[in-house]
Amino acid sequence: MSRYVLLSFDVEEFDMPLEYNCPISAGEQMDVGKLGLEALMPLIDANAVPCTLFTTANYALQFPETIKQLAQQHEIASHTFYHSSFEDKDLLTSRQTLEQISGKHVTGLRMPRMRKVEMEAVKKAGYIYDSSINPTFLPGCYNNLHLPAPYIKKKV
Repeated sequence: MSRYVLLSFDVEEFDMPLEYNCPISAGEQMDVGKLGLEALMPLIDANAVPCTLFTTANYALQFPETIKQLAQQHEIASHTFYHSSFEDKDLLTSRQTLEQISGKHVTGLRMPRMRKVEMEAVKKAGYIYDSSINPTFLPGCYNNLHLPAPYIKKKV
């Protein structure tokens, strides 16, 4: 019997303080996000564990060489363009930006903070799967245990 574990991580600008009315500069948001990624990757790389890294295009534009290097062993997927704001056009521009930087086709999406997004917009932007809404429970943040598993486009 084969068993699988699917690992994914959000790679983004650290904007959580803004939710609590604590100022943090854009540069500091990027620096903290980069420190988190730098702390994570040795654990993943030491065990040669491939994972999906959902990154904002904004973050990828700040650290393009890092994203390009990570794309050699891991899936790069979209976390939209910015972590703190969203417009429907961000679905397509994020995917295109991440593809340009990573040199790989981007097929997956996860909205920041598991925000709901219209599935037709996701499909129109060219994504094969969306893991924005999951049957998850995170105390104080989400109680989505009643929701279905992520959207995955069936291959024809």
